[in-house]
Amino acid sequence: MNLLFGANGSGKTSVLESIGFLATGRSFRGIRLDPVAQRGSSYCLVSSEIDSQIHGKVTVGLRRDQSGDKILKVNGHNEARMSEAARHLPTLVLGPDSVELLRGSPSERRKFMNQGVFHVEHSFGELWRQATRALQQRNNLLRSERIDKSQVDIWTTQLAIQSNLIDKARAQYYERFLPVFTDTYRFLLDLEGVKCSYRRGWDSERTLDQVLEEQYESDSQRKFTQSGFQRADLRFTCNGQPVSQICSRGELKLLSWAAILAQGFVLSQDSNPPLFLVDDLIAELDAKHQTAVAQLLSQQEGQVLVTGTDEKLLKALWQKGYGKVFHVEQGSVKELEK
Repeated sequence: MNLLFGANGSGKTSVLESIGFLATGRSFRGIRLDPVAQRGSSYCLVSSEIDSQIHGKVTVGLRRDQSGDKILKVNGHNEARMSEAARHLPTLVLGPDSVELLRGSPSERRKFMNQGVFHVEHSFGELWRQATRALQQRNNLLRSERIDKSQVDIWTTQLAIQSNLIDKARAQYYERFLPVFTDTYRFLLDLEGVKCSYRRGWDSERTLDQVLEEQYESDSQRKFTQSGFQRADLRFTCNGQPVSQICSRGELKLLSWAAILAQGFVLSQDSNPPLFLVDDLIAELDAKHQTAVAQLLSQQEGQVLVTGTDEKLLKALWQKGYGKVFHVEQGSVKELEK
């Protein structure tokens, strides 16, 4: 448990952002790369040493320039995929934008679900690459001036095979995630009727082969594949209605944080415990829920970095249960005595 405090604009979030950037290759604040790089610089560079429970000590460095080109090195070796960094540095963010998990498009929830599956199912990365290739090939053929159905059928078969494997992995993860999420959200807020359900991306009563065959004419007209692994979703409802439509912003914030905390508990069971980046906890929640989230974070097995403007309030949340304290001022980070 690491506490970082400092005035607004001192650079606290930038510390968290640098770690998130190293783990994913992008900013968790959803901004373009140019504000991330130092003023006057054409690139940004982040490097670190990770003490992994599974892999031991690992060095990871990432350089990315304004054009988006990146160089990733793990233990001094170039890596082509950001998934190699994510494998060593599973990272979960709790902050103002976490609510987009529930308010945003299904792609936000797919990304969240895929992150969980990736860290507990080691073959998922390769499954994803094969499924994505099959989908891209099928869509390319559907966009052709003259569609060759025999060629489309070849990639339809591949897409169905890979989609079924991805669905199986997601469904297994969901079965583990659901009870943990239920317990976590009930600990955080008193809200009846909340349910989370997994939708695989095609009719649950038919095989994907059947669905894609029936949708072939429609897919041909629309020029893309309408069903498959790429259409999956995690649906969060309250009394049968989407939570984004009937819950307050405060309730949505706590529900989204509950989902992320639950994912942390699941990942800790059989993979690297995730690193939690908690941005401005005190400003985001009232005193009651600050305490509740602090208790849940204390139960996590992974490292936690929490930012805030008030040193005393941050310390009070964990009393003597925190590890190190850092003061951030004008971009400079200084460790303080406990």
